[in-house]
Amino acid sequence: MNVPKGTYLGSVSDIGRVCPPGNETSFCIDGTIMPSQLGTESEGTTRVIEVKDRDVTIDREQYEVAAKALLVREAGDEVYDPPIDIIRIPMYAGDSWNWSGNLISPSKPIPARAKITTEDAQVPYQGKSVRAVLTTVELEILLDTPRSRTMRFWVTKDYGIIKREFGTSIRQPKE
Repeated sequence: MNVPKGTYLGSVSDIGRVCPPGNETSFCIDGTIMPSQLGTESEGTTRVIEVKDRDVTIDREQYEVAAKALLVREAGDEVYDPPIDIIRIPMYAGDSWNWSGNLISPSKPIPARAKITTEDAQVPYQGKSVRAVLTTVELEILLDTPRSRTMRFWVTKDYGIIKREFGTSIRQPKE
């Protein structure tokens, strides 16, 4: 019998907070690092992370914390319906699953699907290497000519979503 060996997450409390503590961040778009801070809001099960330059929001992420999952509802300028589960409870790093739904656009919903994979990983934080579950979302947008993109989330037990990549947009702790 093949026994899973990756990090085990047995409850939502295992993923800690959604946003890392503090407000200093490193935000990079297309290789350009921008000075930025994090602004966070929580209401019910919704968690919003805004990357700001002074008081101007330059990027936004919206997550949902459910009893059995951590889901991404909004990434940059894209909204997913239903939200995409990036962590499932219970799970081991190494688990994978599929998603299908719509990318919400101003004119009409666009069908999309994704393959979600997880693995054990390390991520730098405050001068040390921290153990994380790396979730990779291979998203396919089903237009006449399909488009695809990759999203990655490094989720830690103590610090939440410590790093994320949406295409060429990267948010990670300031070192």
